[in-house]
Amino acid sequence: MMLRIAVSLLFTVSLAAQDVRITLDPPGPTSLTPIEAHLYVVCRTESFTVDRVGNVVKIHIVPGLSDLCDPPVFNNLTLVPIGTFPAGEYRIEVTVGALDSIAATRTFVVRNAARGAFEIHPFAVPTQPFGLRLRLDAGALGVAKVFVDDVQVTDLTVNGAYWFPAPAHARGLVAVKVETNDGETITLPDALYYYDHVAPFDTSVFERILFPVLFHSGGAHDSEWVSEAAIKNTKPWFIETFNDVVPFECIDYPCGERSAPDSSIAFSGAGYPQGVALIAPRGEADHLAFSLRVRDTARQAEGYGTQVPVVRERDMFVNGDLTLLDVPIDPRYRVKLRIYAFDSGEFPVFVLVDGARFIIDLHHVSLNRSCSGLECEAIPWYGELDLPPGETNERVNLYFGVGTDMPAWGFASVTNNETQQVTIVTPDGQGGRQ
Repeated sequence: MMLRIAVSLLFTVSLAAQDVRITLDPPGPTSLTPIEAHLYVVCRTESFTVDRVGNVVKIHIVPGLSDLCDPPVFNNLTLVPIGTFPAGEYRIEVTVGALDSIAATRTFVVRNAARGAFEIHPFAVPTQPFGLRLRLDAGALGVAKVFVDDVQVTDLTVNGAYWFPAPAHARGLVAVKVETNDGETITLPDALYYYDHVAPFDTSVFERILFPVLFHSGGAHDSEWVSEAAIKNTKPWFIETFNDVVPFECIDYPCGERSAPDSSIAFSGAGYPQGVALIAPRGEADHLAFSLRVRDTARQAEGYGTQVPVVRERDMFVNGDLTLLDVPIDPRYRVKLRIYAFDSGEFPVFVLVDGARFIIDLHHVSLNRSCSGLECEAIPWYGELDLPPGETNERVNLYFGVGTDMPAWGFASVTNNETQQVTIVTPDGQGGRQ
């Protein structure tokens, strides 16, 4: 027979009847990418209109039949193309039906994707830079002066490129102007984005990169588990991340948030057994390289551990099932499924275990997280399921999906009861649930 386990994981935050949730596709738009707004409304949408007034996109939803608005609350997806935007900061305002008030707003930043006469890195700069130096690549241009928002910078030096300390500035996009040795003035609009690192981050500027486990803990059969991670900045400029996952004691900011050019750091993870996200600026995140390994230090002679993927946003799953194939449930192993999701809302997750000998009843498991304040921006909602053992050499396929437009990921750990060696089964492909 067949083993089918459906697991419902519900978020603890539900949407009120009048709420609208807005996400973007792509989540980090540039001046070359058409944007589609994804709206989740209680009432099914009959039609919509889009009106662009300056930097404000006004979307009006005309709901369908009134009985579709009654409880229980469901979130109906409406896809609204809003076009291509030049670099800048924008706001979406959504109204629904005859209501005069705005049901939801969403701000976003569009980065300039066209190459200019010069380039500046990094793009994302904290409002209080604390000595962060910016790199200006001007090609063959000879640079005499640099101005950030019409204020001339000090301490302009040359070392393979032009370097200068980022000045403090209020949050938002800022133009940079260069005066060449020939007296020419070149301006790059929206060259830098200043963010406040003590306020919530903008997901159009930053992305989450998931470290599924960063911990040090004892386990079954006298095992002693540690996670060992490494981060490398592969580029010749500084990269400043929104947060820090390195467990060093920090006295003065910045600590692990700032990566020097062509530098790397290795550390033993701690404090996040259910995962944590490094929040990195888009456009810079791909220049960071990662490694993560878990190993049993009580049995170092038997192996050096198992690689665990560090999951970039593009490798997470949205609006589709995750598929884990050929997962052993042999009684000689302990098998645990771990699920991670970002964002919030009340969306069920169903896990189907397909291919075993018998049927198990429906299980309900909740996604949880323990955090407070700004820390929650980096903490995923997490749930886990211990799979019951089957027969020797028995294997199953796993399918599960997290609610609409919610970045999700998961994996199964298979631990040998005798040796404590771990095998990781990761998802690949979407669909497949029967």
